[in-house]
Amino acid sequence: MLLNQSDLFRGLSHDLMEKIMAGGSKETHPAGTRLFAKGDRADCFYTLVDGSVKLTIGDEGCLVFSISRAGECFGWSALVGRERYSATAECTAPATLIKIDGERFSAIMEEFPADGLRFMKQLAAMLGQRLIHSYQSILYSQNTEISPTAGTGQRLEPEAVL
Repeated sequence: MLLNQSDLFRGLSHDLMEKIMAGGSKETHPAGTRLFAKGDRADCFYTLVDGSVKLTIGDEGCLVFSISRAGECFGWSALVGRERYSATAECTAPATLIKIDGERFSAIMEEFPADGLRFMKQLAAMLGQRLIHSYQSILYSQNTEISPTAGTGQRLEPEAVL
């Protein structure tokens, strides 16, 4: 699988993709392998080639997201200046991954600013989808009511009943 088949890398220049691929490494891990733990130094970014990986948070390992489609990416903390991973990643089946060093990736992106902007927009869209997924999981698992807001976190006043 090539990285440019991933939604996150779609539309980036051929020259950039060659540099990223040259800087990455392909790894295979058996089920049960912990790739990183919440709080570990965030130094690498991963793209799934085959298999599955679960992302969990909390002491009891609450499932946050399941990575199971080729081209899905995780470990984004290494790309956005976060020093530590915010979740634990563990292979739930034998997994083949492309592992990319975050600092090397950032240096490559600086050489291609237009591609870097496109990539960051695509990363923001991916993270937004995961955030929506998390909200839905919380809503369905706790059967809670969502308070309407104006996008600011401030609760809107109920409409007057006539």
